[in-house]
Amino acid sequence: MLSISCYGQYKTEASQHLLIHCRTQGGVSNAGENRILLKGVVTEDVVSGGKILIAAGSRVAGIGRVDPDSGRFESKGNWSIIVENHELRVEAELQDADGGFHGIAGKETSFESELSQRQAVVRDGRYCFVVDKTPFVLSLTGKVDIAEVKALGSLQ
Repeated sequence: MLSISCYGQYKTEASQHLLIHCRTQGGVSNAGENRILLKGVVTEDVVSGGKILIAAGSRVAGIGRVDPDSGRFESKGNWSIIVENHELRVEAELQDADGGFHGIAGKETSFESELSQRQAVVRDGRYCFVVDKTPFVLSLTGKVDIAEVKALGSLQ
């Protein structure tokens, strides 16, 4: 009888992505500039070994863009997570909270003026908008750097 094992010999070969569940903080659109600031709030504690690594309520921020073919806000690269008095600089990919697809699906209607929407279409090929509190997931894909955030002193 022939036995075939499909398990890796080394645990370091296994890829593991940490998922951080978030929601947008404010509406997001591409009506303004080429670089889109995506801001959000962590909605669930990230726990490992019984310890909270990233608490719900922590802030996240990254730069995104609109994919004109899919109509989604996408971001794969550097993100910042502010946890208490520390900034975690991570490499992450923005994903849809429902299906794990790349990016967040945008809508083509919003409160913004028709002129700004037209300018976005000319510049990016499409106008996209995401409402406040839209759920999304950050999938950490690379290294994590930790920096201490220091309060600004008084200007006396």
